[in-house]
Amino acid sequence: MKVLEARKRILRVASVILTAAILTSTSWALADSKPYFVANDGDVFTGGWFINPSDGQCETGAASYQAPNYSSLSTTRYQGAIMAFSDAGARVGAYDNLDAFALGMIEGSGAPTSYGFYTGLGGTSDLSFSNNNAYSQSNFWGGLFDGSNLRRDHCIPNYWEKRNGTPGGIPAAQPTGAINLNNNNGNYIISGSIATSGGTISPVNATTGRKLAYFVDGDLIIRNDIVYGAHNANNVPKFVLVVRGNIYIEPGVTRLDGWYIAQPTSGNNDGVIWTCHDGDPSRLPLPVDTWVRTNCNSALTINGALTAKQVNLLRITAGLGSSGPGGPGTSAENFNYTQQMVIGGPFFNQPPNRGSGLDSLISLPPVF
Repeated sequence: MKVLEARKRILRVASVILTAAILTSTSWALADSKPYFVANDGDVFTGGWFINPSDGQCETGAASYQAPNYSSLSTTRYQGAIMAFSDAGARVGAYDNLDAFALGMIEGSGAPTSYGFYTGLGGTSDLSFSNNNAYSQSNFWGGLFDGSNLRRDHCIPNYWEKRNGTPGGIPAAQPTGAINLNNNNGNYIISGSIATSGGTISPVNATTGRKLAYFVDGDLIIRNDIVYGAHNANNVPKFVLVVRGNIYIEPGVTRLDGWYIAQPTSGNNDGVIWTCHDGDPSRLPLPVDTWVRTNCNSALTINGALTAKQVNLLRITAGLGSSGPGGPGTSAENFNYTQQMVIGGPFFNQPPNRGSGLDSLISLPPVF
């Protein structure tokens, strides 16, 4: 079980993640303080950065880019790494039943340990695309997937730039504090930090799914569950939140459906998703252990994906003594890459004259 001490709970995620689930990395986390989470039917990806909107380039040389320095792996191996809590030899604890990609290390993969992260349906690292845990460039750390000495680039889109995607090129402006989960289909922008009370996103009708993209220029607090209503393959809902700031998920939230994106502003001091936080600035930079122990002992399920500069996984329910992988109640955070992520059309309305290509998340075949 995760041991809670304030210093141990600081998960300094040195990565950007575009995943069907979410991962954290840290520069010094201990085995008993790493998060216990499970990812199903999608890939975990750590490392890289957001594409620079000014030139549209993936700037791997920028100070914000997260990947190891291969000449000094002993001190940089955790940049863009996957750090989690499991008994990989017994195949209980943190895992992904498909693939894990990391520009840094995947600690614990490749050998039975009492900590780490394992992948696939057998063994400990069948589908872990990083490299050996030793601090040697000759072992080809994550990012050298082509087998050369050049680091493979990994940058994800600047999703904030997709806000001007309605037919007229300008999203509908919503009043401050208003996220309407039954609004007309389209892109909506909100200026300033807000909170949302959550709710149910219902299809428009029997043949049309509700497609909502909200862009929040500030921090967002999620106070209750956000779930898709009853639907079928003909009216799949699509819901995406793009926050240029931080996303705080309150302790009472147990389920979120859709895609949640936190991008850093130019100062790079935000772009963080907290899986248990009430947004109170007095709790920053991290809630203390007593607050987490009292408030964060319920599980959180994401049916969709999280994308952020950093994700702080603070739920503490369950432990390695729970039932086997995939069983109910085994992990504190559960990430399910659902069919709704890839059917029902794109998440964003496309800007004029830019085609209608599908925005989707990275995943290896088979994909539904």
